Amino acid sequence: MQDKIKECNELIDDTQKVKNSLELSLATLEKIPKIRLNQIELSFQQSKILLLSPPITKTTQIKDRVKTLAHHNQAAFSKKHFKEFTTGWIIDKDDFFAKKFNRSIQYFTPVSHSFSKKHCYTRPEGFYISIFFEGTYYQKASSIYLRLEDFIKRNHLIVVGDIYVFPIKNHWLTEDTKSYINQISFQVEYQDE
Repeated sequence: MQDKIKECNELIDDTQKVKNSLELSLATLEKIPKIRLNQIELSFQQSKILLLSPPITKTTQIKDRVKTLAHHNQAAFSKKHFKEFTTGWIIDKDDFFAKKFNRSIQYFTPVSHSFSKKHCYTRPEGFYISIFFEGTYYQKASSIYLRLEDFIKRNHLIVVGDIYVFPIKNHWLTEDTKSYINQISFQVEYQDE
């Protein structure tokens, strides 16, 4: 009977995890209509703790990139409190502004608290430029880049941090890539006059 009770508790726990994931997906879907698309926003953001993958170099083969992503997701989503977040990727600011949009350097997942200082990074508080847009990052990167570059120049800003690409609505929520929603954000400072 003890074994059967244990089996029932595991089933309840698994079912609760599925229910939590469904509720979080529903909450995400309910937030999406409130997102202001295609508007560049400059705002002060609090620090965020991010779980980082091992670095990806320019010579890392595609199969090794996939392995890195898989290992990262396994680490991130094995923890109950990570379920509400998807995984994004980081692009070196110099690469992005040199129009090398496909050179990701790491994967990241926001976390609610640090569970291993070795693999976590605290993204600093400060002023960040953000934009939400429909479609895939790879389809839209060059047109978004032009708008971001113009905004930075007009507002006398300098980019001081890498580029964070974060999927809000992706293949987990829709099959239509045109209805994906992504966010690009990065830290900036005002230029000294």
